Amino acid sequence: MFRHSPIFWVALFSSLATGIYGFITKQEVLAIPYTFINPSLLFLITSLKKFESVKRRLEILAALVIFLNIPGSVYLHRIGFQYDIILHFFVSFAAFQTAYLILPLLLKKPYVPRTTAALITIAGGFIFEGVQKLSDTLFSTALFFDIAQSTQLDFIIDILVNILGVLVGAIFLKFTSAQSSSQAI
Repeated sequence: MFRHSPIFWVALFSSLATGIYGFITKQEVLAIPYTFINPSLLFLITSLKKFESVKRRLEILAALVIFLNIPGSVYLHRIGFQYDIILHFFVSFAAFQTAYLILPLLLKKPYVPRTTAALITIAGGFIFEGVQKLSDTLFSTALFFDIAQSTQLDFIIDILVNILGVLVGAIFLKFTSAQSSSQAI
């Protein structure tokens, strides 16, 4: 059950270290997700028997997302650098790849069209950004961590960059699938 790749363990310990840093610096917004939520999701998604055939790829994608989130969460979001754009692009790219990998397993189908995975990923991005904007508006929070732009502009840019990441992910998948198909022949 706990047979995981080295990248998994590095991502897990990086997340935990970031969470501990959050506790030490009294930043609950770092402490809670990086100490509890990220590790739980890492173990859950990579330990389910249903996903065994794609476990290695899921571990790599999860590690990519964690490694990209840490610098922004710890420092880059607070200095006005538009790290959020880079982050949204790569996270939506990875989320699309993840959806494309696990949807056939969840739906018990041999194949799920890229458009289905893309639409689900884009919808997830809209929901995430909508909740974030709603929280920022109703409770005067700053979940977007971007001192350089308004919540409205942040919402629009994040959605557009999410869509771009999904589209690039679909193109990447199309070309890498074509290459692996031609190599198999």
